Amino acid sequence: MSPSGFLDCTRMPEILVFQNSPGDRVIIVPATGRIQLRLDLATKKEDRANRAQRITQELLDKALQQRVSSPGIITH
Repeated sequence: MSPSGFLDCTRMPEILVFQNSPGDRVIIVPATGRIQLRLDLATKKEDRANRAQRITQELLDKALQQRVSSPGIITH
């Protein structure tokens, strides 16, 4: 499951990494369920919260869509 606009840049199965063209990254650790957002360094300080919220909402929408279309199946 990668959010639209994000490419799967995973190099090892223990840590899933997705990155978009501006340089934002979503890092997922499946073993712990931890999700980390790393925004592009060029993002202005005053824009960071809105950008993080937008990415988070997109992730949630994608996860819910995946859950509805394939209950019990988790893909990356």
